[in-house]
Amino acid sequence: PKCLVFQTSICSGHCLTKEPVYKSPFSTIYQHVCTYRDVRYETVRLPDCPPGVDPHVTYPVALSCDCSLCTM
Repeated sequence: PKCLVFQTSICSGHCLTKEPVYKSPFSTIYQHVCTYRDVRYETVRLPDCPPGVDPHVTYPVALSCDCSLCTM
């Protein structure tokens, strides 16, 4: 096994949230999280993969962040 080190940027931080005093089963609460606004995907090639194994791994790189709903 080998270790491959690379750097990327992620989104993290605090977002203003509100917790209602009176909770109702009919109301919907949306909490905002610090998430990606703009993202770019980069691909690296893993060395020494066995034949038949795709050696490419793609990962997100944060270009900007925003407090919004989490998109799955």
